[in-house]
Amino acid sequence: MFTKKQKIALIITCILSITITATASIVLLKPNNLNDFKEYVRNYKINFEHYILDKNEDTYKDLIAESEEAISNKDDKKILELKPKLKELEKKVIAEDTDLINSGLQEVKSIDISNLPEDKKKRIDSLLSEVDTLCSEKNFLKANTNIVQAKTAAK
Repeated sequence: MFTKKQKIALIITCILSITITATASIVLLKPNNLNDFKEYVRNYKINFEHYILDKNEDTYKDLIAESEEAISNKDDKKILELKPKLKELEKKVIAEDTDLINSGLQEVKSIDISNLPEDKKKRIDSLLSEVDTLCSEKNFLKANTNIVQAKTAAK
């Protein structure tokens, strides 16, 4: 069996191994969290280029500024706070944009285009048929542009 000194040495070795492993994990995972968040914010900005922000624009700008500051400061605590806020804002903007697009579609579809020339009817149909695809791609800005163009063509 082991002597008392060997047992103590074994226990100390185990404790050191666990401590070193835990420290290494924390040190190695921290940059991954930071890099993941940095990538998340980059993609978030790209997604928001296709959204209609309206009254949410200030909130968006504030959250992006806070996110970039948290990244610069490597502030893990702030990053953990910001990610749910960013997700919540995106969810809210998508819901509002979807409502806006749906009401715009209803408005255009309620316009009587039966007296319009055939080429204008085709143009309106083409613009409106793209809207569903654009919405599924979450490109609400372009979908709204199509609706505005369809309204203009219908008048």
